[in-house]
Amino acid sequence: MRLNPLNACANMKYKTGNNNQFRGCAFCQRMYDAKRCEEAVGITRIEDIISDIQLNMGKDSIEKTKKVIVLSGSPKSDLDYIAYLKNMHVNLKSHGFRGEFSVVTSLINSEKMIEELSYIDNSVFDFTLECFDRREELLGPEKGKSLEEVIKILRYAKMKFEMVRINYIVGLDSLESMGKNFQLLAEENLVDDVVANVLSTYSPQMKGIKNEEVNGPEYIYRAREILLDLGLKPRRTGVKKHLFLDEDFS
Repeated sequence: MRLNPLNACANMKYKTGNNNQFRGCAFCQRMYDAKRCEEAVGITRIEDIISDIQLNMGKDSIEKTKKVIVLSGSPKSDLDYIAYLKNMHVNLKSHGFRGEFSVVTSLINSEKMIEELSYIDNSVFDFTLECFDRREELLGPEKGKSLEEVIKILRYAKMKFEMVRINYIVGLDSLESMGKNFQLLAEENLVDDVVANVLSTYSPQMKGIKNEEVNGPEYIYRAREILLDLGLKPRRTGVKKHLFLDEDFS
C-alpha cells in the first residue's frame, strides 16, 4: 500500500534542466516549465486515511496489509516529517498493521534523521538516487547531492537498516557511467535492491534530458545486463515502467 499524505513535492522549489528551465526533477511528470499558481498544500490526517481505506476495503484491511510505502511530500522540517511518520506508524499498528513500513525519499539524509527513521522500522531504507550523472542539473541542488555524499548516506543507512533499496531512472546516464557506478555501489555492498524505472518523456521539453546513447531496445537490454551481472535483479515490484517488468521476481 502506498500513501502520499503530504500533497506536495519537496523538490518543486528547485530549478533544474540545463538552462534552469524546469521546476522539480527534470524527468518527473509533475515537473513544469512555466510560471503557475502554487500548489495547495495540505496534510491529510492518518486517521482519516485509515478510515477511508477501511470504509472501501474492509475493517480488517490494515491488519491484512503486508507493506506500507510512504511517498515523501514537502514537510516543514526533517523533525516534523519524522514526527508525522512516527504518528502514522503508531496509528497503523493500532489497527493491527504488522508489516514492513518504509519511506521513499531523499529528504532523510543526515545521520540523525536516518537513525530516527530506523527506530520506526529498520527493515528497508528507500532512497531516490535516480541517476549518477548531471545530478544537480536533473534533480536540483538539494536532491542532487554529489555521488560522494550519496555514498556516505548509503553507508550509514546500511549500518541502521536490514536492507537498502534505491530508485533509479534508466535512460539518464551513459551505459559506461551506469556500469561503473553500480559496480562501485556493489563493491561496497551498499545496495540490496534496485527499483529501475525506464525514463518516459511526458512533454517535448523533457526529451532533451535523455542520454544520447538511448537508441531503443539495445540500450534497455544492456542496462538490464549491467544490473543482472552485479546481482542486482529486483526482488519484487509492482511499478508499471519497471525495467524487469516481464521477469519473474519470485
